[in-house]
Amino acid sequence: MTTVLTERNIEDAIEKGEVRDLIRHLENVIVQKALIKTRGNISQAAILVKMNRGTVNKIRKRAEG
Repeated sequence: MTTVLTERNIEDAIEKGEVRDLIRHLENVIVQKALIKTRGNISQAAILVKMNRGTVNKIRKRAEG
């Protein structure tokens, strides 16, 4: 599945004051994809996306709700 982020999506987020929500969504998608690629290995996912392991874990937990 391919999700495309367009200039219009960004403009809409700015106009509606939802930029933070858009950024969080992108973080969630990136981290989830990295975790799938690394078969759930948080340390390897962090290396892959060039984030701190703690940050990746925080994003993962936030996405789980």
